[in-house]
Amino acid sequence: MFSASLALADAEEHDRARQALAVGDIVPLHQMLARVASRYDGTVLDVDLDGDRKHGWTYWIRLLAPGGHVVDLGFDARTMAPLPAERSRHRGETGDHD
Repeated sequence: MFSASLALADAEEHDRARQALAVGDIVPLHQMLARVASRYDGTVLDVDLDGDRKHGWTYWIRLLAPGGHVVDLGFDARTMAPLPAERSRHRGETGDHD
């Protein structure tokens, strides 16, 4: 039962993301990753897409930067503009990235 609920939630999230892409509320992920690669050194570890049409969408990209720093970067998913808050921490430290 729990697995089925998670699968349904994932399917609904993917459907919302596809709809957002179709109506132009978000740019394709490959465009966002190309922008990040052109402006930041490091390796992408994780990407999350949060939000909705009413409140706006945000791409959260976790990057392993040179020197071992893990950096969480937020971008407006429609304009690819960086969000004002950029948070980083050294690899191995604990803490939320929310």
